[in-house]
Amino acid sequence: MRKLDVALAAALTVLMVLEIWVEHLHPEAPCAALAVAAGACLAWRRNYPILVALAFIAMAVAQAALGMSMHSAVSPVVAVLVVSWAIGAYEDRRRAVLGLTLLVCGVWLSIGVD
Repeated sequence: MRKLDVALAAALTVLMVLEIWVEHLHPEAPCAALAVAAGACLAWRRNYPILVALAFIAMAVAQAALGMSMHSAVSPVVAVLVVSWAIGAYEDRRRAVLGLTLLVCGVWLSIGVD
């Protein structure tokens, strides 16, 4: 794990949590805790990009199931872009296609649950 990965994960985590509190995306406390967990996963995006994508999507689906609106949050979209880039950059072609397919389906699922 590189310092840049940790810094990026920390910055996106802070942005996701701040966005939850500033935008009053309810329920704030459990969704903020899930955002911290999702953001922490981003630090391992180089080593385990598909697992990070699955963990991130699991957190997003859980947030949507709790009632958080997925339509107004911007910082998770940036995080999804970072995860998708990591999948394309650090996985071979077959695994990248699988990982990106899972990520897109997971995003659709989290928006659908919302």
